[in-house]
Amino acid sequence: MAYETPILLIVFNRPKKTQLIFDIIKKIKPKKLFISADGPRIDKVRDTFLCDEVKSIINKVDWDCEHEIKISNTNLGCKTNVVDSIDWFFSNVENGVILEDDCIPSFSFFTFCESLLNKYKNNENIMQINGFNGGIDYNSLTKNSYYFSKMNHTWGWASWKRAWDKFDKNFLNYEELILKKNIRKYYIDKSISAWMKVYFDKSYSKEDNIWSSNWAFSILKENGLCITPSKNFVRNIGFDEESTSGKSEIFKKFSNISQLELDEIIHPNAIKHNLKFDQILFNQVIKKIDPRASKFYYLVNIIKNYFK
Repeated sequence: MAYETPILLIVFNRPKKTQLIFDIIKKIKPKKLFISADGPRIDKVRDTFLCDEVKSIINKVDWDCEHEIKISNTNLGCKTNVVDSIDWFFSNVENGVILEDDCIPSFSFFTFCESLLNKYKNNENIMQINGFNGGIDYNSLTKNSYYFSKMNHTWGWASWKRAWDKFDKNFLNYEELILKKNIRKYYIDKSISAWMKVYFDKSYSKEDNIWSSNWAFSILKENGLCITPSKNFVRNIGFDEESTSGKSEIFKKFSNISQLELDEIIHPNAIKHNLKFDQILFNQVIKKIDPRASKFYYLVNIIKNYFK
């Protein structure tokens, strides 16, 4: 049976990874497929060859499918290309699944996203469906198949046009929100708030070029919620020599997290932020892997901002 929900696949210069994710997509046969390919970098000789190899893969849509392919002749870079690709996607569809070429999903990821996109399509408080949960088996703590989180993970996710329309490219009113302590009010947990503030600060000052920080800030401004599965559905295999971001050796641990399958979807009784589960993810996974989650890194960031 063909998959009803539109899919956006974002690719660049990694043919082996592109082939892996493309083969998975071929098996579910989506009725609508959008593919966006960034162009080669001028200073990287091999990029032209690799990007051409990627193009040859994504042009082999051999099932009954309405598909569009957008190819950039120049390199837009991680942030601009991803944001432009999602803008393009949601200018054509009302909801959908977004995958980058290094995010390998289980088959349950697709059914999970489709079911919840339909269930919560009119609930504007819910802005994203995560596929990644840090590799934690929350089923030992709850019978539900997912929980409501304030942490968005963009390694395989789904959303609605109505949510993406709120995307803030420029961190508008960021300093005002800092003064009002909105970050702490939103995340509640002191450590999670400090960790996210490091990302926000660096994106706001343009020291970072991470598009998902803008998206997390957009969700915060709307006091939005994300859905996180109780089982992990996506494995990120992008932390290697081909990576254009996230090169820290310790991040490779994320590549060893398994993507699992789900028998049935059991819904929570109430739509309510589960702070306890967010804290479990932060303390058991993020704090141990992401250097920016350490108190030392946070203090260094405060000092750097003070002297700017």
